[in-house]
Amino acid sequence: MSTNTNTTSDIFTIRAAPGTDIWRKPPTTNIYNAPTAIPPSARSTGPLTSFLSARASFSFPWRERYDQAGILLAFRRPHSSSSPSSASSIPPKWIKTGIEFYQSQPQLSTVATDTWADWSVTPLLSPSNDTPGEDEWTTILVEKSGDEHGKSIWVYRLVLDEETGQEKSRTALREICWVYGLEDLEGWELEVVAMAARPERNVKDGEELVVRVKRWEVKWE
Repeated sequence: MSTNTNTTSDIFTIRAAPGTDIWRKPPTTNIYNAPTAIPPSARSTGPLTSFLSARASFSFPWRERYDQAGILLAFRRPHSSSSPSSASSIPPKWIKTGIEFYQSQPQLSTVATDTWADWSVTPLLSPSNDTPGEDEWTTILVEKSGDEHGKSIWVYRLVLDEETGQEKSRTALREICWVYGLEDLEGWELEVVAMAARPERNVKDGEELVVRVKRWEVKWE
């Protein structure tokens, strides 16, 4: 099996205006207006069946409730007459995972959206078990996995050696199983991007959230 890896050590930036979010909640909320980005030379889309993993490190000055940044996986069926296929349309299913400011502290946050969104959070701590500073980097890995029970997507928080970028440890955050149970799995396309959002609308002077991203790496078969 050959692997196509898109990786860069360069830092790039995403700026999120107030009132931006990716969220879906019954009965009618369906918001998908957060800015996204990838490095210029990176590949953002491919067949879902070819996806292997995505990894990136994030740093940002959380201030407002729900300030967030992370990796976004958007699932689309481009050849389905019943689903929009334009890049600007809301994907029918998506996963976002990263850091979110909630209950006055940064959280490791994952939202998995099949029909409606399911959200899980756990406090973000530095390796020393202290609340990290806003200038520290947090690394997230989203990875295709499999065992004797079948296939799934696993989300991890990684601790890296800051000099070498090598993985020192990982903490399992969430397993998402519905992805590989999708009907007509071969027909789904996956978009993998970095995202940022500032859902709070009433922000002093309309200040944007500025997110830095580095060590972007996506692997495809």
